[in-house]
Amino acid sequence: MSEESFTPTLALPPGFFLRSADLDDIDDLLEVERLSQGAPWTRRVFEKEFDLEFSRAWVVEWESDGAPCRLAAYLVFWIVHDEVHVLNVVVHPQARRRGLAVMLLRHLIAISEREEIAMLSLEVRVSNEAAQSLYRGLGFIPIGQRANYYADNHEDADVLALLLSG
Repeated sequence: MSEESFTPTLALPPGFFLRSADLDDIDDLLEVERLSQGAPWTRRVFEKEFDLEFSRAWVVEWESDGAPCRLAAYLVFWIVHDEVHVLNVVVHPQARRRGLAVMLLRHLIAISEREEIAMLSLEVRVSNEAAQSLYRGLGFIPIGQRANYYADNHEDADVLALLLSG
């Protein structure tokens, strides 16, 4: 599987643009994290992701003079053998309710199917009903639970998977 295999090509609504993330995006990624997450990733976490050969990150930019933010959403995932593991899907608070997370995940699923990936997996907080609903609506099913998974409050994580035909 080549680097180009997981290059995003999704057409988004007018004013939005999808591309692969790079180190120059870290400040914007950190800002969206800070505004969106109870336990945001640190600069070092993002830097480490960019160093990993199997890690990928996509960003959605908001290209409008009147846009309230430059970086509207992002997705971080790993490609390990025949599995894609989703680490983080985050939408800027001012860009929510536009379907960006669904579009990003559907695009990742479509590329994964094309590349004959067997499964997508992820962890999600048991209390995060919105994310649980999003993932289950895309066909993810529960396959387990990780006790005390989240370091900030020791909350459990549900492990969800989407089995593909790969």
